[in-house]
Amino acid sequence: MTAKSSTPPLRKLVSSKWRIAAICLAIVIFSQVTFLSILLRDNVNLKNDIDFARSSYSNLQQNYSSLQNDYDELSNTSTCLKDNYTSLNSEYQNLATNYSNLLEDFQSLNSSYHSLQLDYANLQNIYSDLQNNYSPLRTSYQSLQNNYSDLNNSYSSLQSSHSLLQSDYNNLQSSYNSSSSNYLTLQSQFNAYIQAYLQLRDQVNIHSTHPTQSEKSLVTPSDPSVVSTMRQVTGGWSNQSDWNECWTDEKKLYDWVANNIKYAKDPSYPSLPLNPSWGMDWSLDNWQFPNETLRTKQGDCEDQALLLLSLIRAYTSQRYPAYCIVKTGHAAVFFPVEGDKICILDPTMRYTTNDGGPSHNLDAKDTRQEVSNWLNYVGGVELVKCIFSDSFYKTFSGTEDFITWSYQ
Repeated sequence: MTAKSSTPPLRKLVSSKWRIAAICLAIVIFSQVTFLSILLRDNVNLKNDIDFARSSYSNLQQNYSSLQNDYDELSNTSTCLKDNYTSLNSEYQNLATNYSNLLEDFQSLNSSYHSLQLDYANLQNIYSDLQNNYSPLRTSYQSLQNNYSDLNNSYSSLQSSHSLLQSDYNNLQSSYNSSSSNYLTLQSQFNAYIQAYLQLRDQVNIHSTHPTQSEKSLVTPSDPSVVSTMRQVTGGWSNQSDWNECWTDEKKLYDWVANNIKYAKDPSYPSLPLNPSWGMDWSLDNWQFPNETLRTKQGDCEDQALLLLSLIRAYTSQRYPAYCIVKTGHAAVFFPVEGDKICILDPTMRYTTNDGGPSHNLDAKDTRQEVSNWLNYVGGVELVKCIFSDSFYKTFSGTEDFITWSYQ
């Protein structure tokens, strides 16, 4: 029952839709027809408009060509004008610069002109003053001209006198040159004489003037007679590492000097002055060379000390120090030993630093003690003045100064 009652309304609904669709289709067809009629009408108008537009376009195209030509001409003209403007502007800048320079030059010239005007005025005044002074100057000039003539005459006279004087001068110059040559010859001879005299003075005074540095040359360990005597007495130091041999041989040298050189006082001996015109002195303290003492076999304390020192220095080949020690009025020999000790040999006073034994073998003792022993033995409290050898010389202010030096 239900199915049968629902079928008629569905058919009715489908029929209504077809009607609506037909109506819509009719409306669309009508609209298209109407639109086509309008388009046909408008097409005629549009064609007329197109023809007019084509005609206008042709005219515009002609006008455009004409305008394009005008534009090109104007563009060229503008380019030329720009170039001209640039050139004119550059010329303007140059002219402006030249104008500024000319203006500065003008101002400078104007200033110079005013300055020249002032200078001209001053010169004008000076010129006026010179004109005023010209007459007195002219008068003075005439006076000077007259004086010049007089002076010229005097000059001629002086010129003649000068020629005479020049001749005399040349003669004197020749005499002077000859005298100068003679003087140089005499001076050379005089210098040679002075040099020879000084050498002679040194050779003479080395024996008589004391104390001096030249006393070193009185110690001659290389003298042949000294070396020969040393070899005769000791035979030389055969083993230089054997110090007992050295001590024994040095005692032999001491004994030989003490026993073979006779003590003799010095005779008077000349002492040459620095200036020969001062006269010659005489000395009673004459120090001999060792070879002189060997030849004469006599000498005082200094001569025996110099000989003994030369023999010891020859024996040790001058490798070990030994010195002549000089106190007031006396001289001896000593050599330093390690440990601030010394050994003193005094052949004149028969004194040695020894071990105290019956043979009196040489020994070394403390410097202060031994110097005191020696000074007490020889007598007096005289001061140590100097020490020297063939290569050394030193002076002292006194005994204590010597002992201080020995301990250094």
